[in-house]
Amino acid sequence: MALMVRARDLGTPLDWLLRSKHNRTLSEGDKLWVRVTSGEPVGEIRFTLAQRQGKRAREVAQNVWAQALQLPDGQGGFVQATCIVARETEPPAGDKPIEWRLLTNLPVENLEQAAP
Repeated sequence: MALMVRARDLGTPLDWLLRSKHNRTLSEGDKLWVRVTSGEPVGEIRFTLAQRQGKRAREVAQNVWAQALQLPDGQGGFVQATCIVARETEPPAGDKPIEWRLLTNLPVENLEQAAP
């Protein structure tokens, strides 16, 4: 959050994209990832996951959601951000679903902007 606040305070001199590892509580009391994924996805992406550490390569399909919102900055203000969530829809039995959660200052209105 500190880097997002600093960028905001500097007038956002550059664009940022960060991994979202905390399911933040929003000012309305709900959670970030639940809010973003509660609506319709902007689309679906498909790709081949490369072989890694004893796991074979496999095809992955993920639904993608994106929503602009204000994140509490912990100082009584807000940081404007877009949250993008990409969640695997049908992982193979025994495999953990692949899910990515990102925050950016860029607007995302469609799948092409979410997953260029």
